Parts: sequence; C-alpha cells; structure tokens
Amino acid sequence: MKKYNYKKIYGICMILFLGFVCFMMKTTEIQAQEVEETAEEEVFAYNFQEETDSYEVIAVLQDKEELVIPDTYQGKPVTSICSNVFGESLQAKKIVLGINIEKIGDYGFYQTSAEEIILPEGLVSIGERAFSGAKIESVIIPTTVIQMGKYAFASCKSLTGASISGNCEKISQGAFQNCSNLSEVTLQKGLTTIGDAAFQNCTSLKKINLPDGTKTIGKSAFAGCSKLYQIVIPASVKNIGASKKTFKGCNFQILTFVTPEGSAAYQYAQKEYMEKYERGILTSTTTAQKIDAKSSHMYVGEERQFNIYNYGGTKLSIKSSNSKVLSVSSYGILKAKKTGKAKITLKLDNVTHTYTFQVLKRTKKNVCKVIKEAYVTPNMSDYEKVLAANKWLARNVSYDKRYYQGLQYLPYESYTAQGALEKGLAVCEGYSYAFMEIMDMYGIPCKKVNGYVKSGSGQQGHAWNLVCVGGKWYHVDCTLNDPVKTGKNGKVDNTNKKAGITYLFVKDSFMKKNHTWNNGSYPKAKTSSVSKTATTIKGTNGAYLNKTRATVFVGKSTSFKVSGTKKKVTWSSSNKAVATVNNSGKVTGKKAGNVKITVKVAGKKYVCNISVKE
Repeated sequence: MKKYNYKKIYGICMILFLGFVCFMMKTTEIQAQEVEETAEEEVFAYNFQEETDSYEVIAVLQDKEELVIPDTYQGKPVTSICSNVFGESLQAKKIVLGINIEKIGDYGFYQTSAEEIILPEGLVSIGERAFSGAKIESVIIPTTVIQMGKYAFASCKSLTGASISGNCEKISQGAFQNCSNLSEVTLQKGLTTIGDAAFQNCTSLKKINLPDGTKTIGKSAFAGCSKLYQIVIPASVKNIGASKKTFKGCNFQILTFVTPEGSAAYQYAQKEYMEKYERGILTSTTTAQKIDAKSSHMYVGEERQFNIYNYGGTKLSIKSSNSKVLSVSSYGILKAKKTGKAKITLKLDNVTHTYTFQVLKRTKKNVCKVIKEAYVTPNMSDYEKVLAANKWLARNVSYDKRYYQGLQYLPYESYTAQGALEKGLAVCEGYSYAFMEIMDMYGIPCKKVNGYVKSGSGQQGHAWNLVCVGGKWYHVDCTLNDPVKTGKNGKVDNTNKKAGITYLFVKDSFMKKNHTWNNGSYPKAKTSSVSKTATTIKGTNGAYLNKTRATVFVGKSTSFKVSGTKKKVTWSSSNKAVATVNNSGKVTGKKAGNVKITVKVAGKKYVCNISVKE
C-alpha cells in the first residue's frame, strides 16, 4: 500500500486555495473598478418609456461645466426631459440637448445657472416655466417647436435676445415676462397670437416687429415696456387687449404704432386716450423717424402735443425761446399764452431741431385756420374729419355751466359758432353751429337739427347735427359727446378732455330713444354703418370719392369711383410709368414708386395718392 505524504499534500492544497482566493479577490477588485468606472461615465439618470420605445432624462448624476445630453442611451433615442431636472443647484454653464429631444417638461431648466442652452431642431414642446429664472443670455427656438408653455422664459434676467420660429403660432401667457434685459426679439411669419403679459416688464425692449398673419395681441402683452418706442403691427391684427392695460407703463411720448391707416391697430391707437399727453397713441405708416408740430400757427389758449415718431434715443430735451408767448413742458405739451412768436428747440440725442411758432389771437377765423392745419386736416377721409371735429370740440369747448346755475339769459355768443370757437364756451346751439363750420370747410353736407332731449322726467330744447358721409346721413350730437357732470350742490365739472362717441354716426332709431324732432323736415338716417374712406370733393354739391389713397402691387389694379354727381368725371396720372388710370378710375401699377391720380368733376380737382410696390 502506497504511502502519501499528507503534509506535502496539505501544503499543496493550501497553496492552491490561497491562489484561488487571490485570484477571486483580484477578479472582484477588477469588477468593482469596472463598476466604479461605469458609474463615473453615467452623467444622467433615465427612465424607459415603453409607449415610445425611448428614454427620458429624469436626473443629473454628475454636475459639470458643460453638460451634453446624448442622442441615445442603450441603443434607444433620448427624446424628452422630465420636469425639474436641471435645477438651480447645478453649476453647469453650458447645456447641449441631443438631436432626438422632442419635449422639455415643466420647470425642466427652472432657475438653472447655465448661460447657454442649445436647443435642437426636432424639439416640439417646451413646458410651463421650463426656463423661468434661468441665466441664459440668448435663445433660438427651433422651427420645429409648435407649443410653448406659460411663463416658459419668464424672469430670465440675463436674457438679451430671443428668436421665435413661425411654427410656434402662439407666444404663451407671460412667456418673457420680467425679462428686464431682453432687447432683441425676432418673430417669424406663422405667429398668430401674442399671449397675455407675454412681454410684460421687458424694460429694455425698444422695438418689435409683428409679422404678417399675427391676429391677436393679448392684454398686458407689452405693459411696463418703458423703453418701447416702436411696434410694427400688420393689418392682420384684429384684436388688441383691454384698454389702458396692454401698453400700460409705456412711454407714450415716444411709443409709435407702425401700422396701415384704418387698420384695427390704427383705430385702437386713435381711441386709446393718453390723458397725460391728451391724445391717442402715435401712429405712422413707416418706421422712419419724424417730428410733427402739426402747424406753425397756434391761437391764444391752445394746448398741443409735440409729437415725435419712431424715436428710440435716450436724450430728449425741449425748450422755448419765449415762455411768456409759448411754454413747453418736459414731455412736449405746448401752451400758447399770448400773441407773438417763439422758437421751440428740440434736441434728440445730439441732433437739434428748431421750430418757429406764430401765436394768433383767438378769433373764429384764426381758430378755423389752426383746426384745418393741425386737427381736422384736408388729407383725412370724411369719417376721420367727423371724428376729429367731435374730438376737438370735446377738448376745446366747455358747456356754458351758467345754464345750470339758473341764469335767465345767457350771452348770445353761447348760442353761436363764434362762442364755441372764440370763447370756448357754448350750449348745444353753439356746439352744433361750430361743427357745421368745420364741415363747411370741406364741403361735407351737414345740417343742424332742432328738437328735444330727455331731461329728468321731462324734456328740454336741444340742437345737434346730421352729416352726410358716403352718400348716407348720420346723427352727431357733439354736446352729449362732451359730457358735463353736475353735482348735488349744482357744481359743474366741465374738465372732460376725452371725446365721447355714443352719439357719433348713429341712425334715427337709436336717437329716438331720448331725442325727438320733426322727422319730415330732415334727411333719414337709416344706418349706423359708415364708409371710413369716402371723401367729399368740395365745391361739387355732394360728389364724393370712395377713397383717396391706396397701395397697389405691380401688375395689380385698384378702382376709384366718384358718386353723388351726374357731372362728367375725368382721370389722369402724374407718372404713367409708375401707374396708369383709365376713364373709369381703374388704377394699374406698372413699377414701384409713388404717383398722384387727379380726378376732375364739376370744375373741381382732387388728388389721390397711390403707392406702387413690387
């Protein structure tokens, strides 16, 4: 029987065992090192989404100066970022999103420290407050984005520029609210809606161009934009937010709407009364800077706003050479104090402009001269002239309050146009005669109506007007459009400066609610629908044009028409190379430029202005 050396065998076994243990320990160490190295490579945590067979980023595992979200993870596309992933605790300065990212969740980059975030083409949706409070300096929203959540970029204090693609039809509510350094905004065609408070308190925003196709500007959209001096608003905009809120806090000394005449924005600007400046928002058809003193003549007692269009500078000063004749406030209100001459010096940054004014005695003739030069001007349509006359009377004529204080006999002038125009004091007769005086300057058919108006439980004698615009008659009651408030003690508040429009271009049935008159003695007012472009040709006994200005494209046509006469009508063009006109008033654009079309009827001429565009 063979003998074994058990001690030797035992030794060999121990050596083998220890070798195996060492091998296993080494293997474990290598595996642990591999696990640790793998963990170090994982920058983000993901959640698999079975419905889309893709991954969503749900957390940041490693904070780096530059974070790059990969295109794929474990062979699957990374398509979305969960809510609250990149928070304020991160120190990353730059974040690059993978090309497969389609959705950023609510608060995804809320208050992140990143100064630069690269959004990929292919991104579709940006969640609510996704970048709110972030330190990003600029943002380019890809053309693929179609949805933007509320307050998406609100309170990004470092944001200076933003470009929004046209596929994103709506800039959401509060999207850039309180972005105090945002100064450059580019909007692409395709946008339809500027949401409520979208750019509220963007105090560095100076100008913005809304693209054609924009339809709605929400309430408070530009409120608090104190440096906004120019906003281009196309004719496609039909709805603008609540009165005195959408542009509240803007500088109305310089804010200009660049918009076509007659557009919804133009009408909004005319009606939006700026009490400090005693006018509506400034409007212009071009982005060119312009200064408008309206007229070089003023009458004693007149106040007028010095208007500056499309001025985006910061240094503006205005002074009078003789404040005893004509004073001027720091925001451009001129006050004519006595007859004489005075120069107004206006400095815009380093450019000086000087205007000489002649202050005239307040007589009926002089007041009519100033009205024609500065307020109810010849280039207006009849509709605009009626509006302007109603506004001028409300702002410059006061109802003779002595009527309410029991004075048995008022001065004769209070019943005349002279009293209204020279004294600025009249009763209803004076208002109606003054309105007729202004209409007569342009040959617009106008009549004074004598009748009654309801007063308390009874009625009192009253006078107002009927005016003919575009061949149709309308009631205009300038007295009731200049409301007078009477307190319990009989004290009269006659300081209203805003013209009412309740009794402007109204029909018989509306007036009969509180007015009575001899219907058979006056023309019938059957409608409240009025042409806003028709213009009377003075001296033709009621002939009128359907419009006096138009824009036409090369190769296209527009038609002018004279109505209200049986007299012969002839047409001519000042430059046939730019536009031609046939015997029926059809104007055809030939090449880009401006041209004047002259119409002759009953020995009278009227010039229409045409702009031809490519």
